[in-house]
Amino acid sequence: EVAPGKTITIRLLNLKMGEQQMLGSYFFLQRGRVIVSPWMNKLWLMHDSLLRGRTDGALVRIELLAGQGLTKEQALEELTGFFKLIWPMLNRYVPD
Repeated sequence: EVAPGKTITIRLLNLKMGEQQMLGSYFFLQRGRVIVSPWMNKLWLMHDSLLRGRTDGALVRIELLAGQGLTKEQALEELTGFFKLIWPMLNRYVPD
């Protein structure tokens, strides 16, 4: 839940190199739609291009380097908290 009454779905990636772990996440945002599939994003871009003459949108991506002793659940909680923090600001940069 990124705002009261607003829940979004994000794509999560758990990356590991040696001892370092990174939790990555992303979604596409266009005209108020939150899309996690790159293919669905392309379809919506074509739809909006044909019907609205618009092809703008954004890829919102956040990565968190999980420090020593930080569990995957704690990292996910921190990442979710950051999404809640930036969600109200996105409409300034991504038009409806």
